[in-house]
Amino acid sequence: MSTDENLQPQLDPNERKAEAWRDFDEACSVNDVASVEEFFQTGLQNASDASYRLQYHENSIEVKRCLLQHSKAPSPKEVRSARSLEEIKLFVEFGFDVKAEGHLVLEDMVDSREILDWLLDQGADINSTDSSHNYHGNRLPKGEYDHSLRVLNKVAARGDIETFDYLVSRGANPLRSLALHHASWCQDAEKTKAMISHLINKHRLDVNASGETLGLHEFYWYTRGDDGSALNSAVAHKNIAAIEELLKHGANPEGRDPDGKESRECPTYISIGYCSKEPWLPALRPLLEGGANPISALNHAIQRNNIEAARICLECGADPVRAEEIDRLEVEEEERLIAEDGLGRDAMEYEGMKDEMRKLLNDWKSGITSRL
Repeated sequence: MSTDENLQPQLDPNERKAEAWRDFDEACSVNDVASVEEFFQTGLQNASDASYRLQYHENSIEVKRCLLQHSKAPSPKEVRSARSLEEIKLFVEFGFDVKAEGHLVLEDMVDSREILDWLLDQGADINSTDSSHNYHGNRLPKGEYDHSLRVLNKVAARGDIETFDYLVSRGANPLRSLALHHASWCQDAEKTKAMISHLINKHRLDVNASGETLGLHEFYWYTRGDDGSALNSAVAHKNIAAIEELLKHGANPEGRDPDGKESRECPTYISIGYCSKEPWLPALRPLLEGGANPISALNHAIQRNNIEAARICLECGADPVRAEEIDRLEVEEEERLIAEDGLGRDAMEYEGMKDEMRKLLNDWKSGITSRL
């Protein structure tokens, strides 16, 4: 080795790998198939790199073919990147089994009727779904599952009535979906209202059904408020149009299922704030005006020390005297539990009404609080 070569800085293995990846990434991006092929021939890239590039980056059809030649049989994660029927057929050419796994990519192809038609014609089961993973492809914890038809859920979330009906005409069972819940994910008010009305009136979805009562999912940790009725989901996704439309169609404002059972988080609780969730008060008044129990909501607002929520409850008919009595009983029960075993019902023990909240109730009882 020459003296000049000895003076060249030496990259450690990780730096060399990073540099090789940058060059490989650039070759893929500019459609330099010859250079992409050379990276594999020299061993600088391997099957895992090909799979990663297929999953997370846009590639031309020529580059995809090269990557597939150097990767393992394509999984649904790679196939989800396809945006044309030509690409879908390329994945099939390299081993993707439509009959066995085609249902796992249907939800990713809802923008293309051509692709959906072809996959279904090739035997993809429209009524199968991936029950053990979440929407991001991560495996659910042991004991949790989601059997709902995600392709219908996703179309409902887009407010796309035409595609929803098309999928039903191809055999999808709307009663195995949580389409009413997902309709509130759509932030277009008119599309949201139209989808909810369509699902209830044409497809006969139960406005008060939950994923649990339908036997479609079981989650132990809730991050979106989707564990109860469609109304819970509408509040959790801050969709006033969905809340109003669901109430119009008879949604129980307490979030009760068809058997009258309460969800773990009722809509008013989600609105006022529950556990680690932030409050979203625009939903509270429509819920109370729709028939939710104002005293129950006020009691929750007191425990959360949410002054504005308490004011709304009072304006909607909550009795401040009754609220004080319930709060007193709550404190006594907490003290009893602590005396028995040193533990209250919650990790954060409830210590009773705050002074600012008590002042609001006293002012309201005295009739001096301004009514907005």
